[in-house]
Amino acid sequence: MSRVRRIADVADLSAMRDDWNRISGKIPFNRFEWNETWWRHYRDDGELYVLEVRDDANRVIGIAPWYLKRNAAQGRVLAFMASGEVCSDYQTILCEPGREGDVARALADWLSDVRNSLSEWVTREDQDRWDLIEWESAPIDDQILREVAQQLKRRGAAVFQRRSDSCWRLALTESWTEYEARLSKSHRKQVRRAIRNVIEEQRSQFFTATNEAELEHGFALLVKLHQRRWTTKGEAGVFASSRFTTFHKQMMWELLQKDMLRLHWLDIDGKTVAAEYCIAGEDVTYCYQGGVDPAELEIEPGRISKIMMLKAAREEGKLAFDMMRGDEPYKPHWRAEEVPCLELRIVARRAVSRLRNRVWIAGGRVKRMIASRPQDHRTEQRPRDWQKLAGALEWPEVSTDGLSAGV
Repeated sequence: MSRVRRIADVADLSAMRDDWNRISGKIPFNRFEWNETWWRHYRDDGELYVLEVRDDANRVIGIAPWYLKRNAAQGRVLAFMASGEVCSDYQTILCEPGREGDVARALADWLSDVRNSLSEWVTREDQDRWDLIEWESAPIDDQILREVAQQLKRRGAAVFQRRSDSCWRLALTESWTEYEARLSKSHRKQVRRAIRNVIEEQRSQFFTATNEAELEHGFALLVKLHQRRWTTKGEAGVFASSRFTTFHKQMMWELLQKDMLRLHWLDIDGKTVAAEYCIAGEDVTYCYQGGVDPAELEIEPGRISKIMMLKAAREEGKLAFDMMRGDEPYKPHWRAEEVPCLELRIVARRAVSRLRNRVWIAGGRVKRMIASRPQDHRTEQRPRDWQKLAGALEWPEVSTDGLSAGV
C-alpha cells in the first residue's frame, strides 16, 4: 500500500533533493533546483503543499510539486510550484517509470479524504483541505496528469478543461541542408541571405557565458534588451518584476554550475543586438527568454540569433530545440511542431467548492462578453471556454479549432 505525506516545511523539502531529481525526468523545469529556488523567491504567495508518495519498501515513487494559495473567490487552490509569473513549461507530477497507476491512486485517495483507519481521520488537519487544483498548461499526452484527473473524477471531483497555448518544438535530427529545404521558399531565402551577408561575412559574433563574470555581463544585456524591446511597445516587460529578476539571476548561477545554462548574446558590426536565455536539458535545448535591440530590427537580429542558437544546439548533439509556450506565428514559420496543451481545473466534491467554481467561470464569461468586439470573433481561432467532462473521463483530442463550450 502506497503512503502519502505532505511536505509543508522547507527543511523537509531540502531533504528531498536526491529522490526528487531521481524521478524528475529530463525536463529542467521539473528538477529540484528550479522549484526550490522558485520557492525561496515566491514563498510569500502561499504555503508548501508537496505530496510525497512512498511504496511498501519506503521508496519514493512519486512527488506532486505543488503549493497552496488562498483566493477569496476560489478558496484554497493547489498549483504547481514555479507556475504563474515564472511560466515553467511541461510541469507534471514526478513519478518513477511504471508506477503511474500506483502514484495516481495514492494521490487521489489522499486528496479525496479516503482513509484506511479512524486514527488517520482523527489526525488529519483542516490545513490540508483544498477547493481547486489548477494546472495552467498540461501537455495532452502527459500520462500521470491524465491518470490523476481520472482518479479524482471517479472519487467525485469535477474536472473542467479548456485549450491553452501550445508549446512548440523543432526536431534537430536532420542536417542543416535538409532543414533549410523544409522551410517555406521565402523563409529559406531570408535565412540563406542572413547567413551569407552577416555570418559568413564575419560581421557577427555569438557569445555564450561560461563563467561568473560572463554570466553577469550576459544577464545585464538580456535584461536591458528585453526591457527596451517591450517598453517601446508600451508594456512593462517581465524583468520589471524584482522577484522574477532575482529568481532567474540565482537560477542561472545554479544552471551554470551544472553546465545547463546557455546564455547567449549576439554582436553585429561590433554592437550587441540580441540576447537569449536558454536551458540545456539532456536531449533538448529550451529557449526560455530573449531580447533584441528595437533600434536594429532592420538587420534582423532575432533571425540571426535564432540561426546561431539552432546551429549551437545541433553541434551539442541535442535532438530538439524547444521554443516553449505561446502560439506566436514565428514558431511554425521555423517549422517547429505543436505540442497541444490544456488548462485544467479539478474542483473538490464539496458543495462550497463547486459553487465557487460556477461563480468564477460565469464571471469570466461575462467579462469576455463585455470586452468582445465583432472583429474578435473573426480573428479568434481557438475558442477557450471551459468544458466540463461528463461520464467516463477520456483525454480529448484537441484540434486547432478548439473545444466546444459546455459547463
